[in-house]
Amino acid sequence: MSGHAQQHSEAVQQRILAAVAALDPLPEVEWYALREGTRAALAQWLHVREQVVEALQLEGGRSALWVTLRAFKSARRG
Repeated sequence: MSGHAQQHSEAVQQRILAAVAALDPLPEVEWYALREGTRAALAQWLHVREQVVEALQLEGGRSALWVTLRAFKSARRG
């Protein structure tokens, strides 16, 4: 019996590997720790975003979140 289970597992594994190989490459992902203020701002943004999405009455999936970060320098003069 164990030989049959091993063959089945190998067949399933080969199907999984073939399916993964057929997928487009995944984008690179970077993880960063967020400061408390940044987490609070992001939580507020997600709340506002949900309200905006609900008001738009979009069709289809809407679970993705696009975030673009732009470095900036404060132009404070004093």
